[in-house]
Amino acid sequence: MMTENRSGKNSANSSANKENTSDSAQKTPAPDKDKSFGFSLVAQYLKDLSYENPSSVEIIQLGHQTPKGSVKIDIRIAQFNTTDFEVVLKILLEATMHEKFKCLAEVEYAGLFHLQSVPVEAIEPLLMIEAPRLLFPFVRQIVANLSRDGVIPLPQLQPIDFVSLYRERQRQLAAAQPAESNSVQ
Repeated sequence: MMTENRSGKNSANSSANKENTSDSAQKTPAPDKDKSFGFSLVAQYLKDLSYENPSSVEIIQLGHQTPKGSVKIDIRIAQFNTTDFEVVLKILLEATMHEKFKCLAEVEYAGLFHLQSVPVEAIEPLLMIEAPRLLFPFVRQIVANLSRDGVIPLPQLQPIDFVSLYRERQRQLAAAQPAESNSVQ
């Protein structure tokens, strides 16, 4: 069998070259396309937005005071088929001024995520940690804009440790399971 080497000349000694290249190919296996891992954001969107600031005039008349605030976070997941999941990051913010005037904001920001060849044990952590982490900067910007445009400043959203939130949720679920199984008897 005759093959062409790099110099363009035919070489009868190509079997030695073939052996060398096949040895190096065996050392670095080609990736298996069936086992390729995929986690992608297909779309992101504002699902719900509510802002209430009913006492703006009274607050303006009483003058500025630093508000007291609270932030609540929730993550919901909806599965559409075996590979597509909607993750909704819901943040509820409350600010109170002069001990009686409240400003409320609720933001639900969602993303549609596509998972391909993800091990079953990795699906929940991906959707409860990585997906909200990708969505959070957009929610933070929406809250900043609402706060800028309102009379009562909303609490500034600090970075969220979604790993800690996930672990705490897992602990709560684990603690609730024995109580449920005891009550079913």
